[in-house]
Amino acid sequence: MTSGAVRMVPVQEYHETARASDGTRLAVQVRGSGPVLLLLPGQSNNHHWWDRTRNDFARHRTTVTFDYRGTGASDSPDGDYSTQLFAQDALSVLDALSIGRFDVYGTSMGGRTAQWIATPRPIASADSSSAAQLPEEAMRANGIRRSVAPWPARMPRRS
Repeated sequence: MTSGAVRMVPVQEYHETARASDGTRLAVQVRGSGPVLLLLPGQSNNHHWWDRTRNDFARHRTTVTFDYRGTGASDSPDGDYSTQLFAQDALSVLDALSIGRFDVYGTSMGGRTAQWIATPRPIASADSSSAAQLPEEAMRANGIRRSVAPWPARMPRRS
């Protein structure tokens, strides 16, 4: 390997199941190693939203995705769904994985969900917080994706 060359590390993935506070089963996927990055997809999408870009993040980070209730392999209970509810589900996933600190990156509706997580409210108390939201077109652009992958905003997790 020559100096300055990037070494490609194989990325492992495993699947988990978490339970939301109301008992809804949530399908969870974890890939990579390093600081935790929670990836939240856009509306009506599941973890496959990140298939084309996830390895860019997972080379530097432990990426966590989950299928929103009503999508993918998660349960589809009756009732109203909201970005606030998805934020509560995301925190249930992180609790099930015993993750205390994490960064969050969401696109489209995932960005709105991330904002609920980052907002100091009863569902997530944090001293300071931030969330990233980019249009899908920008997220898919290789230059932006690669520049964001190693350096998303830090967000403290409730203790």
